[in-house]
Amino acid sequence: MTQKPAFPKPRFYLILALLAAAGFGFTAVCGVWNISRPLWGNIALSAVPTAVFLLLWQLSRRGRWRGVPALAATIALFVLFLAGGCFNLLLIGLDAMGQPRDPTLKNSAHAVRIVEKALELNLDGAQVLLAEDTHSGFHGDGETRIILVLDDASSAVESILSQWPAFPAGEPLDTIFLERSGLGEDLFFPQVEQGYYSFRDRYAEQYPDDTHPLLQRFSYNYTAALYDTENSTLYYYELDT
Repeated sequence: MTQKPAFPKPRFYLILALLAAAGFGFTAVCGVWNISRPLWGNIALSAVPTAVFLLLWQLSRRGRWRGVPALAATIALFVLFLAGGCFNLLLIGLDAMGQPRDPTLKNSAHAVRIVEKALELNLDGAQVLLAEDTHSGFHGDGETRIILVLDDASSAVESILSQWPAFPAGEPLDTIFLERSGLGEDLFFPQVEQGYYSFRDRYAEQYPDDTHPLLQRFSYNYTAALYDTENSTLYYYELDT
């Protein structure tokens, strides 16, 4: 008598196990890095589907989990685990949004590199007085505030004095620097007697067809810097709204 072929084949359950390991492993990683909930809860949730499908794979190899009923039950389990994983990712995202965020950039060297890359300056010798970044969320809104003392960064000072225009900049940039450089009432740039500035309108670069004047837009996306010659201090600011 001819033996009927296994339906579905054991590798079907092995593939589901590998998919579960990848998908729900991603869930665990998100839980580890994005929120402060206990680590082991997310790892356990991620491991359960993988263990279930590995068990079904072993049963199928022994001829104990085959046929249409087994296939239907397996698909139902997969859908259930998939829905649970998506729901857990949603909870992780909501928890991450609710976590208080310390905006301080812990690594001073990283703060210096941010300014170097954005302004194309050699900031060797610069000292960090302030380094904060509040960018977060799906849209990446927030602001970056970095203050550097350039007493020992002669290369950067030379580049600024030779390449940047003198401040005040004239309207509308004076308004941007002195009245709009901050979310709420907390303005960033100080009043300076003599200085030099840099301004990059990233919104205009991204939306070249938008003809609204700078101060009449619904969104601000720019990078600005102001060098105070009296105190040899560089103020660097990014705003995204």
